[in-house]
Amino acid sequence: MGIKGLIRDIIMVFVAFQLLTKGMDNFHLALILIITVIVFTILGFLKLLR
Repeated sequence: MGIKGLIRDIIMVFVAFQLLTKGMDNFHLALILIITVIVFTILGFLKLLR
């Protein structure tokens, strides 16, 4: 697992913990997940094109 995988897993654990403890609004957690997916998809495509 690379550094990108570790960062993605940390974000997912944070979101899951916030959902379990009702720490943040679901809308903000969904935005975090969407932004994470978009960023890592762009990074994946850039690596594929090199």
